[in-house]
Amino acid sequence: MDSGFQKIEIRDFPVHRNTNRKRLRQGGRLALITLVLAILGGCLSLPVNKTNQLLGTWRSEVGGFPVVVAYSETTVRVAGYNELPYQFEHDSLVIAGDVTQTRIVSFPSADEMVHTDPLTGTEQRFSRIP
Repeated sequence: MDSGFQKIEIRDFPVHRNTNRKRLRQGGRLALITLVLAILGGCLSLPVNKTNQLLGTWRSEVGGFPVVVAYSETTVRVAGYNELPYQFEHDSLVIAGDVTQTRIVSFPSADEMVHTDPLTGTEQRFSRIP
């Protein structure tokens, strides 16, 4: 009895043994690329340690006169004056001296720093000295 279906044998189809290996290699490469991109994306999204950005020597002007300020890990020194201890948490810089001063610090670029007085909103811009 003829059912109208054609009988096809498996041996009629070419079997490529390397096809599965190629797919496995391509899948492995894709997984590796995805993993590398995820790691890089995670590193880019980590917060920057602003204390490290603060360290070094900076130049600014006060009343038209140049001022050079140097930050170490624990102290700040204005050229010609004694070092003063400071604390830097999040965006707040607190300098302890005869009068405690607080500034909000931002870094528009690696070589530019802005101090903002939280009471008056006055900004003072600094440029990094290489």
